[in-house]
Amino acid sequence: MCCVSVTLDSNEVKVAFPQPTAVLTGFGFKFSPGGPHISRTMMLHELTVLLATIPGDALSGDYADAIVGGNVLNKGTESTRLKTLRHLRELYALSPSVPIFYALRQLQARDATATPQLALLCAWTRDPMLRATTSVIFNTPAGMSVPASAFADAVAEAFPDHYSDLNRQKIARNARATWIISSLMKLLYPDPGSVVADDALEWATRLALECRRRVKEQQKRIGSAEFRNTHFSYTIGENGVEKFVATPELYSEDSIGSDPLPPGQVWALSPGGSEENPGLYRIDATEGPGSGVRILNQPTPAPFRESIRCAEQNLYVHAKSLVGDRDPRAHEFSAQLRAYDTARNGASTGVGALLALCSALLQKSLKGGMVVVGGLNLGGSIEPIFNAVNVVELGIEKGATSILLPVSARRQLNDLPDDLATKAMILYYSDARDALLKALVE
Repeated sequence: MCCVSVTLDSNEVKVAFPQPTAVLTGFGFKFSPGGPHISRTMMLHELTVLLATIPGDALSGDYADAIVGGNVLNKGTESTRLKTLRHLRELYALSPSVPIFYALRQLQARDATATPQLALLCAWTRDPMLRATTSVIFNTPAGMSVPASAFADAVAEAFPDHYSDLNRQKIARNARATWIISSLMKLLYPDPGSVVADDALEWATRLALECRRRVKEQQKRIGSAEFRNTHFSYTIGENGVEKFVATPELYSEDSIGSDPLPPGQVWALSPGGSEENPGLYRIDATEGPGSGVRILNQPTPAPFRESIRCAEQNLYVHAKSLVGDRDPRAHEFSAQLRAYDTARNGASTGVGALLALCSALLQKSLKGGMVVVGGLNLGGSIEPIFNAVNVVELGIEKGATSILLPVSARRQLNDLPDDLATKAMILYYSDARDALLKALVE
């Protein structure tokens, strides 16, 4: 039984699909327009849990009982469980009387590591929208990234005038994610003994996590309590640095995002002064061989130079309690101040600067959505803040979900309006070490 014909020419691979027949339909194929990929990926995680939980000889009703009654997929509401059951049936049939699903279960029982590829083959037969994107994969060289627009164009070509541009974009994102989570790395590097370069592995990891992150963000909108933690990160190698993955559409240049910044980057709020209003800054620090701290901003605002000087001296004096066995004097730091308001001088940002230096040296990120407030003097004392309410209001306006403040400002926040008090978590610190411990990602 021939299901696909492939034509090769000098420019591209053309894939032609068979016309609907009773034989193919009986085998499990679907041919009518529409399918789960307009709203979901191939739901690999849910399928994997089901196959591991339900016996291979289970009947169709057993799958429904497990998903809806037993809630083996840990869905928050009955309506979500029913919707999940519907999508899984559309993708996989979930019935031993359907040959394609029966074959999936038999083959998966022999080699569970092949579940992603088997799931892709099954979903491919049952969702015409996923099948329509096949040529995109065939015509992309190994190692090259495929933009979502290519999948959208393939859907438009296969189903002209059938879907709106918005729906084509949804299908494209979900189909792209399905091809990625089906473990294409195994196709790129099929030999288990072959060496995969770290940069290739990192490329594939970031791509897969980015697509999975988009799915989680949609789930978060549906049930924010169940899916509130949507941070994704990875490390490569035994001593690799943890790197967090975000999606471009969630990132705003002038606001505080919910994802942790790379090590050495810190959001900081300056309380301002007699000549300048409070302002949001990002302090970027990197470290390398050498000694001292070099400020990249030229000319350097005098208040920020003073904040860096105090941060540097406190790091040297209190290195043991801040960074353990690492010797900051054996490293050269580069620091840069980025302003996101009319305020430009970076006054009283010493604590933020110190946390940036520590983060760069430790190669650990600070918590996502956090902004640091506080100045520091050479002796290590925390400078008082006299306009804490205004500073907190600015932090919330800029998107902060947690604000790290000196404990001396606690009483001032009794005057914080009720509608703002519930929008961000206020964390108080007593000294620089306390601030660092509360700021680092656990």
